[in-house]
Amino acid sequence: KYPKGHDAALVPTIEALGLKNDVIFTGGAPDHELPWLLSGAIAKVFPSVHEGFGLAAIEALACGTPLITGRSGAVGEVVGDGGIVLDDLSVESLAGAMSMLAQDKKLREDLRERGMSRAAQFRWDHSARKTLEIYREVIEDRS
Repeated sequence: KYPKGHDAALVPTIEALGLKNDVIFTGGAPDHELPWLLSGAIAKVFPSVHEGFGLAAIEALACGTPLITGRSGAVGEVVGDGGIVLDDLSVESLAGAMSMLAQDKKLREDLRERGMSRAAQFRWDHSARKTLEIYREVIEDRS
């Protein structure tokens, strides 16, 4: 339903806009390269409408990459004030947020700090401890 990788439907639009030499379809990146790629980005735009928790959003925040996303699934709640969370994922809204981030260095720096702070709340060791606590409570209640 949602094919990954090269999106052939975009090619005619890219060519019509004269952007053929400016758009590169990179395909997937190896996991070990993601922190490097994210850290060097002005922003990550994550307009997913079928998302659960939003691990990809947290990865960007942890790398200090300003994030633009929507409220789908738990993403808006997980990101909180660590990124720009849009109610409307229209082209106009996304383009406006991208333009704002590209032009406002202070906003990028602020989001970088808030995002890293937010991501730190979702550490694996913390999640494991919380899960263990819940298991212990359930076992205790059954005893």
